[in-house]
Formats: sequence, C-alpha cells, structure tokens
Amino acid sequence: MAKASKKKVKKKTSHFYGFNIKLFSDTRSEDAYLDLIRTVFNVPSLVKISKEKAMALRSQNVVEYTFNGKKHKVAYGKLIRFTVLSDDDWYDSTTKELKRFDLPGNTHPNSQEVDYIFIPATHRFYFTASSKISITATEAFLHKAISTKGIQNGEDYGIYLIQSQDTITQIINSPVLKSLKVKVSYTNDDIGDEAFELIDQFLKDAQVGETESTFRPDQHGTLNTESSLIRGYLEVARENGAAEASVINEAGRREKIVTTNYPDKRKVEYTESDNLPRNLFDDVMTEYRNEQPNS
Repeated sequence: MAKASKKKVKKKTSHFYGFNIKLFSDTRSEDAYLDLIRTVFNVPSLVKISKEKAMALRSQNVVEYTFNGKKHKVAYGKLIRFTVLSDDDWYDSTTKELKRFDLPGNTHPNSQEVDYIFIPATHRFYFTASSKISITATEAFLHKAISTKGIQNGEDYGIYLIQSQDTITQIINSPVLKSLKVKVSYTNDDIGDEAFELIDQFLKDAQVGETESTFRPDQHGTLNTESSLIRGYLEVARENGAAEASVINEAGRREKIVTTNYPDKRKVEYTESDNLPRNLFDDVMTEYRNEQPNS
C-alpha cells in the first residue's frame, strides 16, 4: 500500500518597513525598550498625526523567544489609522444648512490597519509595507506617542527610517560624488564594517547625540567614496540618520539621491500567522547580532 503523501505547506510572504528607535539613557538598558512599546500602546487611544487623522496601537501581544540560549521578548499586534471627525459644522445637503451632529462617543470611521512587530533586543519597529498606512504617518505617530509618556527626565530618543542598502551602495559606487549631506547619530552597538565602526566610535567618544555634516570635493572634483570617512558616514546614516547626495551617474548625468526616499523593504516568509513574528525575529537577530539561531 502506497504511503500517503504529505501535504505541502504553502508559504506566505509579507514585506515590512522598519524604524530604528533609539533611547539615549544613562540609567536604562534593553529592558527599557519593552517598557517603551508598552507605553506607546497605553497612551491615550487617539494620537493625532494631522487635523483629521489619528493612529494607535490597537492590540499588543508580548511573546518570548529563545535565540542562542538567551530569552528575548517581542511585542506585536495591529497598528491602526482612522479619521477623527468633529461634531460641529456638518452640512445637510437637503436643507443646505450647517448643523451639529452628535457622533457616537469614541467611534471613528475610515480605519485601516496593518501588522507591527517590535524587537526590543535590536530596538527595531517593523510594520507592514502597505498603502494603508504610510511611513510618514507611522513616524509621526511614534514621535508623538513616545514623546508624550515614553521618555523620562534626562533621557532623549531618536527614530530613524531603515533605508535601502542598495541606495547607499549606489552612492558609494557613483563615478563622481559632487556633494554629500548627512545627518547621523551613533548606534547602540550595531554591527558594521571598519569604516562604520570608526565613525560610530568617533560619535560615541564625543557624546554626539546627532550631527549634520556637508562634504564637498576639493580640486579633484569628486569626493573619495573609498575613504573611511565618507563610507563610514554613509553606512551609519543608513539606519541612524539620513543622507542626500549629488552624483554624476553612469550616464554622465547629475542625479540627486535622497536615501529616505528609498526605504528598506524586508521580506519575511512564514506558514502560519503565529510564525510571522518569530521568523522576523530570527531574521533580524541574525543580521544585527551576527549570529545564527540554534533554538
């Protein structure tokens, strides 16, 4: 009798944009990041990002995963955006008059939601890459929510979009780099190459929370992208700042490259919804902690 064939499990795919959320504190460490995302979840459920739009973390689940023998907590749930309407100045198209309309309390229309996953060990916040909720809206929400209750006296924070490595490489490989503007902050012990670590250590030694620099070439007409200075600033800017470059491309034309226009889109494969945060966690920890999961 022939053996029954095993049913092939179909893989699903999601893509995520991400932010590097950094806490500058002399008193709190990794555990503070879980407190931070819990605070964002517990802020008043209406955080306005514009006159008529607001956002919230609608749900939050905290799970614990083991990576290389060490336990780490991960928070995930739904990020929601909705419309905030006023009771006043409603137009009645029948009577052609303005009137007051008493809305149901705490009820808001036009809601759109996506998944979010926050990994305190790497302080990275990921959310589904979708037209439903934009990068700009999410960044505005995180800034307002964190600044409301998440920061203690004597602390500061930064939120930086994770940008495409291909865009950084494009700048480095450009035939001519005419100018470069960068805004960078030091990292929280992220892993990088020698140029990355050089600039990162300079910033840490100087206790520079954030700096902006503009580079222009001398008589040679182009910045040396092989130098540790230029390469290091660009590599740090990818997840700890931003860069704007003016280059002469392969076609001999001047081109402006703004790295924040090219967010990194992380692909995650999974089978069941419960696997999604776990698979993203393993992928991110492998990249940022330079290790492989063993459990």
